[in-house]
Amino acid sequence: MENPITKVRKALGFSKTELALAAGVDYAAVTRNEAGYARSLHKQLAQFLKEEGYEGNPQAEYAEWLDERRKAVWLLAAHRQKKPGSRCSLGGEGK
Repeated sequence: MENPITKVRKALGFSKTELALAAGVDYAAVTRNEAGYARSLHKQLAQFLKEEGYEGNPQAEYAEWLDERRKAVWLLAAHRQKKPGSRCSLGGEGK
């Protein structure tokens, strides 16, 4: 699954700056949402996606994408923790 912001931005051929200007938000808002730092999709970005013909619910799809991304990170961390000599510790015994 692709981040809805990234998907639309690429489809429009916009840079992050261009998307920010078109949606009426700052560059940081686009960056936070694309990187998954924001807990929810910025309201103005969600509105912009809908105005551009985004099919579906951008807020719900962002939340789903973010959840999948977090699960993948935790799985990777858990896998690294099980490796002998790994310095990653999530509550287990570390070096």
